[in-house]
Amino acid sequence: MRLEIHLSILSAAEPMSFYSEEDLVRQLRPGVDGLIMQEGGHRGTFLPSVWESLAEPGDFLLHLKQKSGLASDYWSDSLKVSRYECEYISET
Repeated sequence: MRLEIHLSILSAAEPMSFYSEEDLVRQLRPGVDGLIMQEGGHRGTFLPSVWESLAEPGDFLLHLKQKSGLASDYWSDSLKVSRYECEYISET
C-alpha cells in the first residue's frame, strides 16, 4: 500500500479593489490566483488549481459565484473578493 500526501499552503488573502465585474475579471491571474468571494451570508473559495478545469477568468468567476450560492449573473457593489496564492507540496 502506498500513501500519498498533498498539501496546499495558502498565502494570506488580500482584498481586491475593482469597480465592475469586467474590471475584476481583467485583474485575475489564471493559474496563480485563488479567490475567496463573500456577499452577505454567502461565501466560497477556489484554489488556484481550479484554473486547470476553468481556464477562462470569466468562467472561473461565474462558477465561484455559483459555488458561493449566488446566481451566475449576480453583481453587487458590496461583493467582496480576496485573492491568495498557493504552494503545493506532494510526498509519496
